[in-house]
Amino acid sequence: MAKNTSTTPADNTATCAFCNRRFPLDRTQCPHCARPQLFPNVRLAEKVGERQKLRDRYQKAQDDCRKRGCEKSLGEFEKACRTSVAVFNCPTQKLFREIANGTDLFEPYHDLERLRLRSERPAGHDWQKLRPQAEVELLGSHQHLDKLHYAALSLDGAGLDSYGGCTVVLRDEMISHRASCFEGNSALIYEKMRDFTGILRSTWDERQTLCAAKVAEKLDKSVPVGNFPGMLLTAGISQDDDDFVEVHVFGTITAETFQSVSVDAASHLRQEKILWKAVKEKLNKRGVVTIDS
Repeated sequence: MAKNTSTTPADNTATCAFCNRRFPLDRTQCPHCARPQLFPNVRLAEKVGERQKLRDRYQKAQDDCRKRGCEKSLGEFEKACRTSVAVFNCPTQKLFREIANGTDLFEPYHDLERLRLRSERPAGHDWQKLRPQAEVELLGSHQHLDKLHYAALSLDGAGLDSYGGCTVVLRDEMISHRASCFEGNSALIYEKMRDFTGILRSTWDERQTLCAAKVAEKLDKSVPVGNFPGMLLTAGISQDDDDFVEVHVFGTITAETFQSVSVDAASHLRQEKILWKAVKEKLNKRGVVTIDS
């Protein structure tokens, strides 16, 4: 199928590569000829305005690094980020429910919210309201609120423990065509700014450019390559303090989408170890690498 990348900066429509008629970016098929289209998050990242914004910030980062004498470090960091992977963290109980004892489909955020009982006002951030609001801003409509999975870019396979003790690395070949990248935690950015106008997004294939533009100010000419993973993904004391490039994966994922799953065996409670044993058995049968770190 021909790839559709024709978008205009002034609107949220694209041109169907088959019938040559325009349709809204949030559609997963052309309303005129009914042929399948690219994923909405990817099409939005491919908009002329978004790509220009990315190029402008990247050029600014290059100019700044050149002035500070760390252009070589920027190039090395960008090169490293071409091999970055998408990871997410979750509790062992979630993997057990969905992989070892569930329906096989991994639940997105909104399915989990529908299962939770709300008997009191939420403490801190009201994710039940905040996340859907941010997704509407991200995708331009409410059409696909239950279709996004969230991950983070990682250079060494490490994730963010604040989201759970299991770290899942996703297979590039299963997500690259339907993944887009975003400059930070979209929900927290939306809570603060209520707008994504100045925030970078990119396709999967251009993630290294976004990473370079985001991290350039932290680089200097003597930074060792071994520091790159912690500069791309920084685990804070809480989710509010985590700093990372967010990955949006559109559509369903299963255990077949996983490349590896690792757990901190030393921190597992007895019950979690029992659950992990069952999960590990199922994952290994699917060819997923499991790691007890």
